[in-house]
Amino acid sequence: MNKFTIDMTSLIDNKIFLAVVCGIIGVIMCYLDSCLFVNKRTNITYIKVFIMIFIIVFGILTLYDKLNIDNNTLEHSELETGRAPF
Repeated sequence: MNKFTIDMTSLIDNKIFLAVVCGIIGVIMCYLDSCLFVNKRTNITYIKVFIMIFIIVFGILTLYDKLNIDNNTLEHSELETGRAPF
């Protein structure tokens, strides 16, 4: 029997997973807002909020990958450790 394992780095690098998580967080925030301020919202409002947040986050993450923004200034090959002097 094969084990089903999920690597956390593959989840963090997955743009669709991150967009879904952000969409769910946005819907929860919208629901809490409607509960606190007693606003009547329909189910279609929550679907619109989810889709809007999903598209925005997915678009930003896609642009981030296309522009290849990288904050690492030191390559692994440039790092020379050597022996400690003591």
